[in-house]
Amino acid sequence: VHLPPTLNLVLAEKAQQDTFVKLLIDLIQNMEQLNPTGYVLHLGPNPPTLLPKPSKYLYADTTINLDYWYQLSFNILEHLQTATNLGLRLLLENLDFSPLLLRPFLQQGFAGLCLDIGHLWLGREPITNTFYLLQEYIGEIHLHGVADYEEHLSLQKTDETKLEELAGV
Repeated sequence: VHLPPTLNLVLAEKAQQDTFVKLLIDLIQNMEQLNPTGYVLHLGPNPPTLLPKPSKYLYADTTINLDYWYQLSFNILEHLQTATNLGLRLLLENLDFSPLLLRPFLQQGFAGLCLDIGHLWLGREPITNTFYLLQEYIGEIHLHGVADYEEHLSLQKTDETKLEELAGV
């Protein structure tokens, strides 16, 4: 189940965060009857975007202080896990930031990873290196084509060198 990407859990006011978390818990509990293999959650350090914004992509070596985001995200994930017992069926997806920024949550078992290859391409991140660094946490892979800064396209629209790199993984 792909949870709503536009819920901004981290940057919202506390009252909104509580409302959003309650909504997610309700959605998850209602979806459980379908017995899904996972729930994909967007929990990025920047406002969620539905279209890629190259200048906004955060890399793992960012100099931006993300302590607030990490602390708040840990609290949200702990609350979600306590209420739902999803374990690693809760998957965090990389959007306009490096999935390496999610490693603290993955290493502590708060969630697994939904690795979006198209988003890596848009961020010009190395697919092979990222895959091998995070492979033990990957519970799902999103694979879609990109062209320039358009995404969710057919793989036929994707530059051949990108597909060759992917084939090498």
